[in-house]
Amino acid sequence: MNENTNASLESWDGFLSGNWLKADKLTSESQAFVCISAEIITDKISQKPKIQLNLESNSIRYKFDLNVANTKIVKSAVSNPKSIVGKKIYFKKVLARNPKLDKEVDSLRINKIE
Repeated sequence: MNENTNASLESWDGFLSGNWLKADKLTSESQAFVCISAEIITDKISQKPKIQLNLESNSIRYKFDLNVANTKIVKSAVSNPKSIVGKKIYFKKVLARNPKLDKEVDSLRINKIE
C-alpha cells in the first residue's frame, strides 16, 4: 500500500513538500490564519520573486504563495511585506481560472487582514 495517499502519477502535488493552504481547507470566512513568517521564493513558471506566507490555524501550519491579486491586497493593508507577520488573515473562496486545467477552480482570495 502506498504510504503517501496524495501521491499520484496524475499530479505533482503529492511529491511537493509542505502543507499547502487550498480552498478545500477553508472551513468558513471567519476562520483566521495567523502569519507566522514570510519569505521570498522564486516562481517556478515566471522565475520572478514572490512572497510565500507560513500560516497557522487550529495548530496546523500551511504554506500560501501570494499571487498578484493577493499581493495587492496585502500591500494595501501593511506598509511592507515583513509587516504581515503576526497578522490574522481571513480568506474567501473564489473561482479562478487554472491555466493548466483550462477551467475555473476554487481558489482563495484574502478577504481581510487584522
